[in-house]
Amino acid sequence: MKILLINPPPIGTLKAVGVLFPPLGLLYVAAYMEREGHQVVVKDLAVRKRKEDIDFRGYDVVGISTDTTRHDRALGLAKKAKAGGCTVVMGGPHPCFVDEQILLTRCVDFVVHGEGEATFSELAAALGKKEGGFHAVRGISFLSNGDIVRTPRQPFIEDLDSLPFPARHLIHMDDYRRTRFGERDITPVITSRGCPSQCAFCSSSIFFGMRWRPRSVESVLRELEEIYHRYHFSAVAFVDDTFNISSKRVVAISRGIVERKLDLWWWNLSRIDLLLRNEEMVEEMAKAGAKAVFIGVESS
Repeated sequence: MKILLINPPPIGTLKAVGVLFPPLGLLYVAAYMEREGHQVVVKDLAVRKRKEDIDFRGYDVVGISTDTTRHDRALGLAKKAKAGGCTVVMGGPHPCFVDEQILLTRCVDFVVHGEGEATFSELAAALGKKEGGFHAVRGISFLSNGDIVRTPRQPFIEDLDSLPFPARHLIHMDDYRRTRFGERDITPVITSRGCPSQCAFCSSSIFFGMRWRPRSVESVLRELEEIYHRYHFSAVAFVDDTFNISSKRVVAISRGIVERKLDLWWWNLSRIDLLLRNEEMVEEMAKAGAKAVFIGVESS
């Protein structure tokens, strides 16, 4: 099956900020589908300086990931994909929370809820059989005879080490070198999913669950080695919702960076209370190249 995955271009404030990272969510789905034998193309329209007209002919499935700020552009792409004869799948925070609104546009055939890898795989298998059976696909919503159908939620992926690394080879990593951290090119890494906090401003616990699911230290270090040696980025952003939930794990990752001689600068998202009570962790982070910590305003 030939699959096209699209990241719509940013607008407004997000565009003005100028931070440009690869779309890791799409790249995880791309890697998962490639491993299952599908032909996958990724188009990140956020890196295009000029408007790109996509030829949707020849693709079986078009997957579009979007947030609220870009959903109008995502729907515009979906409309063109439908006109090209493609099955259109949409995922990401916005369509998950307003799936009925999205589906009633008739531009989108399926909405994927939550983590996309396993659900997209099940959906592609059902589409390949050409016999329907979409009610058996977990974690989707769609229209059936004008009524919205929401299937049972897909279980969260417990063993994140079982996932392939994001398919960075399907994009041009040099396109993302305009985002800098000090004097260095920076790129994002996700080392865990889920967050036990329920901060009022954040939807993460709904999207990825409240149970923290970390990757192993070895898996994280191998991905850092790939980023450093293969793609030649010398700074990383750990974009987990809360990187420092386990101080023991943060210390192990930090020491591993030093032991493997990875000259990396990095920042992460952390909780202030967990930083204050773990002085050793902060010291090890600094030794390993941590230069900044981003701390959010949290619910009481």
